[in-house]
Amino acid sequence: MPEKVWVLESPTIRSSAQDGPSAGVPQTPLNGKSPAVAATLSLLIWGGGQFYTRKLKWGFLFILLMANYSLIPALGIVYWNFLTPILETFHITRSDGLMGIEALWLTGLIFWIFNVLHAYYSAEKNRAKPFDGINHPMLVTLCSFLIPGWGQLLNGQPKKAGFFLIFAAAGFAAMTVPVPIFFIWPMLVTIDDRIAVEWMIVAAAVISPLVLLMWLIGLYDAVRVGLDPVKKERLRSRFEYAINRIRIKGLARGVLPQMKVFLMLALFLAFTLVLGVFYFPLENYVPLLQSLEKATAERGMVLTPYLIDHLREAIAPEESFHSEDRSPRSPRTSPAVNR
Repeated sequence: MPEKVWVLESPTIRSSAQDGPSAGVPQTPLNGKSPAVAATLSLLIWGGGQFYTRKLKWGFLFILLMANYSLIPALGIVYWNFLTPILETFHITRSDGLMGIEALWLTGLIFWIFNVLHAYYSAEKNRAKPFDGINHPMLVTLCSFLIPGWGQLLNGQPKKAGFFLIFAAAGFAAMTVPVPIFFIWPMLVTIDDRIAVEWMIVAAAVISPLVLLMWLIGLYDAVRVGLDPVKKERLRSRFEYAINRIRIKGLARGVLPQMKVFLMLALFLAFTLVLGVFYFPLENYVPLLQSLEKATAERGMVLTPYLIDHLREAIAPEESFHSEDRSPRSPRTSPAVNR
């Protein structure tokens, strides 16, 4: 028969063991500031997440950067007529000034992404427990629909969020390029300035489909990860899970069931594409392109009508090439514009 052993504990030792480590030693909270909240605040207002995580110096810095990158382009457009004579004395053309404004705006968008990720990691490093994202799939879907990458931040995937935020910044740049051009275009005198500005319009038109595609991919990714917490794990861990699943269940039962959603999505996209081409053939857009070509040519544009004409020819060669309204133009054929 085993002997009973009686253990006498000191009340002070027992109390200190229950209360935790000794007083005076700073402890990291298990669940500190939420990285999702910090990133969201900085996403909407620069420096908001830094103030939330008590990074006051960084917060003031990002607020000043936001004011500069927002006000300087706006003031440059408002006082364009006053500034251009001054810039011309330094041999800076009007197109150079406009490109400088656009470059400043693009730099601001880069700092905007850095500000968001800085707020996220500032909140994450003060946590003893890793941030696993929020459990609100509907909120993740809505946020990712509004801004690409926002849903990934809420899911606790900052690297993936940074990737999609780059396309969000490109989309904002593409949407805002026509705004200053609409006001400044009549003030451009030389054909070289106008062609340089038209290249901005062409670049915005070219990247817009890519931005739209990445927006849809980001939305789909945010929804899938929000519905399945396993997908919030690191990529290496997910590969290990997949390999173990194949070893246990085999290739047929371990892989094919996981591909159902992907196959359903691919079939849905293919069906949508076929249905769209059948009910909305590309030839229907030729009259719209013709009117757009004519309108841009009347405003003194050269490059844009030329590219529209080639696009019409690619869509409907017969209608475009034998159009009675216009014939294909040379990119250097321009209306009466003074050099």
